[in-house]
Amino acid sequence: MVALSAAGCRDSVSRLDRRDRSSDLVRKAEQEAREGRRENAIALYREALESDPGLAAVHLDCAMLLHDTGADYAGAIGHYRRYLELRPDSDKSAMISNRLNDAALRLASAIRASDPAAVKAAGEAVFRENETLREENRKLRVALSAVRAAADGAGQAAPQAAQGAVREQAGSEAPPAGQAAASGQAAPAGPRRYVVKSGDTLGGIAKEMYGNAAEWKKIHAANRETLSGPNLLVVGQVLVIP
Repeated sequence: MVALSAAGCRDSVSRLDRRDRSSDLVRKAEQEAREGRRENAIALYREALESDPGLAAVHLDCAMLLHDTGADYAGAIGHYRRYLELRPDSDKSAMISNRLNDAALRLASAIRASDPAAVKAAGEAVFRENETLREENRKLRVALSAVRAAADGAGQAAPQAAQGAVREQAGSEAPPAGQAAASGQAAPAGPRRYVVKSGDTLGGIAKEMYGNAAEWKKIHAANRETLSGPNLLVVGQVLVIP
């Protein structure tokens, strides 16, 4: 049973990693890397992460390029850590931890050598990472506050998240527009609902619901009151799909 469970976790992580790499932008970055244009690949990976910072596999690919080229050890460390946060059950965790330690040693060596460029890059990377963490913590507090407020206001009815979970388990959730069209069913009027699952990102949800990960901004805009940022999804949260 333990072996089966571990295999299931690996399959799930691999499936999520493949989904993270499914966009045309990420595939273009992979092609640039294969053809030796690593700076172009890094720029494209960063562009993809600006659109959806929850793409764990893209964090890993970007980290390895930054590390292997020596372009930015501090940046590589940040992306390695982000992957481990987003994919804690990955079978690559040990390998990534070893690479993270190597990047840290190389960064320390560069700093000891009094390389002004390395010192500046390290300081800027640490500052950016701290700013990002502070902003994510602030947004998380806002999101949790909204979830608690919604639960407190549902004293005479089942919480919205629980209702969404029941609908999901019963299979009564409205299918994505593309699936409805393919089956000949009329698309439901009004907004749909989506219950957030472990590993979900707005880009992945948009890909599932609309067939286009770039539509994540539409979902974010429709849920702005309870969702402060694209990387602050809470398992069980119910999203409005316009």
